[in-house]
Amino acid sequence: MSVRVMSPRRLGLWECQNTAVKAMQALAVTGMACRMEQMTFEEGCDCFCVKVIATVCGLLAGSWLKVKADQTELSCVTEFTAEQDRGRRLIGGVNQETPVGVTAGTGGWKFRLVRIAPNFGSLEREPEEPFQLTVAEGSCAALFSGCVLNRVKQTVNREEARVEWEGFALTREELEDGEAEV
Repeated sequence: MSVRVMSPRRLGLWECQNTAVKAMQALAVTGMACRMEQMTFEEGCDCFCVKVIATVCGLLAGSWLKVKADQTELSCVTEFTAEQDRGRRLIGGVNQETPVGVTAGTGGWKFRLVRIAPNFGSLEREPEEPFQLTVAEGSCAALFSGCVLNRVKQTVNREEARVEWEGFALTREELEDGEAEV
């Protein structure tokens, strides 16, 4: 996204620069990384002009992935993975070369969720355990129940805050289109 800031020559070059900086500050609050291009003078309109270019940090928009912890919608989710290790093993008989079967699988899901925001204060805090996690992408949604966090990592720098949750869920359920209210 880009914004052109123009200021009449009679107000001076500094007014144009000052207004551009204010625009950059306003965009930065929404999670945008901003930069200013070189100042120019537009003779036709007798104005100073500078172009401010803003880009979204990380994948903050995250509109493709909607996540809720219990009833609280989580903002700035950029990544979600879930993995189930069913713990199945081959069964073999005594003195047999080939296996004769497979053990029954066990349940449980391991998940990882990453959130990136322009500042740490804009991220919601951890939910009380156990909690439900609803994850929707387009028309597909899944409900993870009995969730607990095993590891929380927070990284904060000048530009952004990054929070990673790793945890476990007892069950996972596919939700129908009508059930997914994320």
